[in-house]
Amino acid sequence: MKRLRRHIPEEIVILILQRLPPKSLLRFRCVQKSWYHLIQSPWFITAHANCQKKYLLVGSNHSRWSYFNSFSLSLRFDEAQCKEYYRIHQQSEEYYRIHPEEDHRFLSKVQWYAASHGLICYTCAYLEDEFGVFLWNPAIRKIKILPDPPQRGGATAWLTLAFGFSQKANDFKVVKILDNYQTIVVEVYSLNTHSWKTISNDNLIRTYRLSENNWVFLNGTAYIFGSSRKDFQPIIVSYDTDSDIMSEISTPHTWETHFFHIHRSIRVLNDSLVIFTGNPDECSFNMWVLQQGSDTNKFFWEKKINVDLGGLNSSCWDVFALRSNGELVLRESSENELVSYDAEKDEEKDFADSWDQWFESGRKLPLWIDSFSESLVLINT
Repeated sequence: MKRLRRHIPEEIVILILQRLPPKSLLRFRCVQKSWYHLIQSPWFITAHANCQKKYLLVGSNHSRWSYFNSFSLSLRFDEAQCKEYYRIHQQSEEYYRIHPEEDHRFLSKVQWYAASHGLICYTCAYLEDEFGVFLWNPAIRKIKILPDPPQRGGATAWLTLAFGFSQKANDFKVVKILDNYQTIVVEVYSLNTHSWKTISNDNLIRTYRLSENNWVFLNGTAYIFGSSRKDFQPIIVSYDTDSDIMSEISTPHTWETHFFHIHRSIRVLNDSLVIFTGNPDECSFNMWVLQQGSDTNKFFWEKKINVDLGGLNSSCWDVFALRSNGELVLRESSENELVSYDAEKDEEKDFADSWDQWFESGRKLPLWIDSFSESLVLINT
């Protein structure tokens, strides 16, 4: 190895290591001390994450927020047939008897989960009725237990949770919005500080009903779909975790007359916030992209595409997911079928006609799909 490395510049070695999967790098830490310190350094972890391939994280539960005892996810290649890369699931009781060092309590009775930049954030009941929040890196099999948030107990109701990465702060954030029946509280967890902070913004949030599942996290900001308590008009509430500023964004005006529910209609595409609106009678939908105006505090919606689904012979298609190549994954509810759709070329493409029958209760299709890439985050915990 030393003789070989004399002919390979150090910078080339680093570039090669950045493109290897985390599982290989865990082994390569044993090659020599300099590699050990390099692979665990913060700058290498960031550089490595930027070089990793994007996959599709596929779940078999109905939504991000639903109580289930079996935590079963599948990481798949983002290709036509979505072949499985590896399975992420709760191990058997026999496995934990052989590997007592792995605490299975933290992967049981999962209530909610979300994924971002190689980490999965989830909540579960690990001690009878005691619920906790956890960060999990399945690629390196590391779990971090978050400290108890400031607001706990039966008198507190969660309105919504959001999780994501802030590029500006180089930090993972968990946003938790609660109603303790006296005031509304926003709690934000930072992985860098491993602590929670509390922000009150009662006047704004009490004006709206917030969705549990219809949210995205983009550039350090959580965008949560909601509706006005007064006239039920749709609205998006945003919370910037870098500035701790909460604001509201109006939705496209067409929603007032042509809105119908499309599964998880708020999306992120090419680092932009995207909303889908549609008219079921016309079997079509529009894609709107949030753009920033000349004033940095002003935003407007630009309609990018109009998609006529009549050629798919169904009026029951949902925009189910977005792929890394920009194509839409459409789900036909009555036929149990998924289609990859290139909206710009108006082309329907083959997409995963077999899901290996790994879903429970005989289901043929996944019920949750999101983008995912592996990382080394939490390697030093």
